[in-house]
Amino acid sequence: MELRKIKELQNIQSITVLMFGLLGDVLIRTPILKALKELYPHAKITVAVDAIGKQIVQNSPYCDAIIVVNRSKKDRLAYYVNKFVTIAKVRKTRMDLIVDLYNGGS
Repeated sequence: MELRKIKELQNIQSITVLMFGLLGDVLIRTPILKALKELYPHAKITVAVDAIGKQIVQNSPYCDAIIVVNRSKKDRLAYYVNKFVTIAKVRKTRMDLIVDLYNGGS
């Protein structure tokens, strides 16, 4: 690995983790938060989860902020408004690193 890339990894101050899915999906992924905090102890870790996942990560000592995402498509207008709001929240975090544990499926 290039020396420049190693220095860039050391300077990570903000991490966003996408942990969408049901309760079990989020629960099984939570050890990654601990590993990230150990690798980047000074980084702020923001986790994006579905409403049910909030119950798991809200008490985690490795999670500094939570973005709750409503991905329900029952009401199309509400879905697109929520999607826009969520994108704005994620962009506001100005993350140095994003970890996608969801990848489009649970």
